[in-house]
Amino acid sequence: MLVLWLPSLAVLAQESRMMEDGEVMEYNGLRVGYRITNVSTREVGREIFDRYTITAFVTNFSPCEVGIRLTGNERPGFINDQVLRLATFDCLNATGARLTSRSVDITLRNDPIYYTYRYQIRLPDGKMENRTENIIVGYMLERNRTREVDFIVIVPRGEKPKIRVTVYPLPIN
Repeated sequence: MLVLWLPSLAVLAQESRMMEDGEVMEYNGLRVGYRITNVSTREVGREIFDRYTITAFVTNFSPCEVGIRLTGNERPGFINDQVLRLATFDCLNATGARLTSRSVDITLRNDPIYYTYRYQIRLPDGKMENRTENIIVGYMLERNRTREVDFIVIVPRGEKPKIRVTVYPLPIN
């Protein structure tokens, strides 16, 4: 059975907390965490900052797929990154210098479910031609699949990134 997730309910049921490098949080069948993959120093203006490359991840370890199924009756603009968001990683002490991130979202946007629609059309010369069209009918994160996003933050020298992770609920299909 497929359930349509209503974004207004997500505000009530989201989980948010501070996390450390390598720590993992489990919430509604999702395993969420991050790891620091590179550390260096950068000079910005006349100050020296620490630059961290971070890999944030969400893994579906539930017994089912999680996602959203489209019915075709959604309001225009209903499907956006807010609706498809799985988790947000906010670096509270990031400076944002040199166009680096302060936060990153992991969404279902890259996991579409397609339906292949086959139809015939009549050509001007009267012959029939078969055509196919792939239509997106939803977005899903399959069981045991991981979505990863790399982002770069610059923090004051000597500080580690202070990451707050927020996990948003999605229906289990």
